[in-house]
Amino acid sequence: MFVPGTGNVMDSAGAPATYFVYASTAASGSPISQFGIDQVHNQGRWVDVGGYRAPTGQLSVRLVTRGIDWGPGRAGAHLGVSAVRVTC
Repeated sequence: MFVPGTGNVMDSAGAPATYFVYASTAASGSPISQFGIDQVHNQGRWVDVGGYRAPTGQLSVRLVTRGIDWGPGRAGAHLGVSAVRVTC
C-alpha cells in the first residue's frame, strides 16, 4: 500500500488506517483478512502488508473509516488513499 504524502501530515493521518481484504473484485461480503497502517509515520512510502491467498483468483482492498478524527491534535485529520501494488 502506498501512503500519500502531501506535505500536510493531517492529509494521511490514520493511526492506524484500517483496511479489509476481500476475495472478490466487489469488496463485499466477509473479508478474508484485515490490516492496519500507521499513515502518520509512513507518508510518501510503500508499506508491505504481507501476503494473502486469493481462493477465487480475485482480490480487492477497502479502506474503512474507523477511529477518532477529532479532539486535541486530530482536528482536520483525514485518511489518505493512493495506490495498491499486488504481485501474483
